[in-house]
Amino acid sequence: MITERMTEKEIEAEMLADSPNVVNYVEKAIHQKFRRMVLKSSQFPVCIHKEYTSRRKNKWILILRAYSKKDILYSHASYYNTNHGYYAVSLNEKSIIIFPPHFFSRYAERKEIDMHGRDLMIHFFRNNSNFASVTKEIELSDGTKQKVVEGSLEEGVFLGIHKIDDIIIAKTFITREMAKGEQVKNFEIFKVLREEVFKTPSK
Repeated sequence: MITERMTEKEIEAEMLADSPNVVNYVEKAIHQKFRRMVLKSSQFPVCIHKEYTSRRKNKWILILRAYSKKDILYSHASYYNTNHGYYAVSLNEKSIIIFPPHFFSRYAERKEIDMHGRDLMIHFFRNNSNFASVTKEIELSDGTKQKVVEGSLEEGVFLGIHKIDDIIIAKTFITREMAKGEQVKNFEIFKVLREEVFKTPSK
């Protein structure tokens, strides 16, 4: 079970160990029911979410979405509560992405969403279940280099850092209006984002 005392690498190992249980649950308990719902639907997209506690005692948010009768997409993220708030962890083929409470608070603030805690987290994943990201290496003010990540979401952009190897910490969220053009040209916005990305602790 994921706990706040785990290192990022331990969280990654737990996610990888538990993911087959989640996939098996989706295939046996959800997929066919959702497919029947999609086939009967005349309006798209169709989206549902389920919460699931695995045999390893991890809590998961499961998202199924269809943009047509043929295209069903599935994503999942695990979450755990701490004294600082809810963390979520998303697993893909190349990395895990850890979303700390600060990320969700910025998402709510900048999308003007009056939600908190688990409800906010579920809302985010329902509306941003698919994304693409690019990694860049930049030089910091002290001369060291840091890999940063820009991820394109359905509702905006997430900015994060490569903590170690294939582990990404999603530091903050910005709307597409904030990110128009060459990724945040406005100096004041850029200054705020640098503060959030490089000075906000991951835990």
